[in-house]
Amino acid sequence: MKYVVKTTCFHDNRYYKKGETVEFDSAVVLPEHFELVDKPVKQEPKEEPKPKTAAKTAKKGNQVKAKVKDYG
Repeated sequence: MKYVVKTTCFHDNRYYKKGETVEFDSAVVLPEHFELVDKPVKQEPKEEPKPKTAAKTAKKGNQVKAKVKDYG
């Protein structure tokens, strides 16, 4: 991962100048003089669209009954 040196310093027996861009393993513990430039991107799982449900059925009280006439 890439870091920018915020303050001129020595770290792990090496001299780092302010503004220098350096690269370290993610497992390395660094002092606060190093600012992370490229943050690891977390990929969140995409949500699958919910399947469309069938049209809601009318409640029993709302149904209209057809009248049947007997002509014969």
